[in-house]
Amino acid sequence: MFLWLPHLRIYWRNLLLLPALAIFGGMIIYPNYAAPDDVSFMLLVFGEILLPPLAGWIATGLLLGDPCRELLLVTPRPIWRIVVERLIMLMLVVTVSWGALLFVMWQLVNYTLVIPPTQLFWGGQVSVLIFISIGLWSALRFRNVVGGSIIVAALWATGLIFRQSLLVHPIGHLIHPFLTFQAHESPLWLMNCIMLCLIALVFIFLAVRLTFHEECWLPFESNEEIV
Repeated sequence: MFLWLPHLRIYWRNLLLLPALAIFGGMIIYPNYAAPDDVSFMLLVFGEILLPPLAGWIATGLLLGDPCRELLLVTPRPIWRIVVERLIMLMLVVTVSWGALLFVMWQLVNYTLVIPPTQLFWGGQVSVLIFISIGLWSALRFRNVVGGSIIVAALWATGLIFRQSLLVHPIGHLIHPFLTFQAHESPLWLMNCIMLCLIALVFIFLAVRLTFHEECWLPFESNEEIV
């Protein structure tokens, strides 16, 4: 049984950023609804360039951002289960926000998007998943939300800066975090989605393992001796 209400009470402000960003994106895209090419491009930018780092940033605080995380030590519910529930909740909010924006824009352009909406949707979802998994793992690994956010920002910047260089070699197509945006016609697009999902699952597994070591998610001050 999922504890949705307690999770929402803690993270509702952060989660609200996702639908707010979708609404803002819709307001920017709407004036161009008569041009399917422009709509497709702006949807790509939203779903694969803007949404993933925001979701990754939120993921860095799924445990370390809990103001009462020390109390989790005395709860009968396993920490790993709480983290997984919060991950699922975050992905659900992302899916609804991104899916709703994509569906509305698809309707406005009379089903004439240049890129298939299913490819747009799953391309964005996979990019979000990889950023969420790395954000959560890096925050727990470095025991710092800021450190996790820096890793997310570095991954995002690296993917953008070297987006052309990654396309030179087939391996680059497999690990490109923005392949739908850069080369949606790539024959390795499906393999790219599968590969990124597998990598994301590995990072989620590693993050869950870190929750079994209390020193990895407690504040630094809790380990300091009082002289």
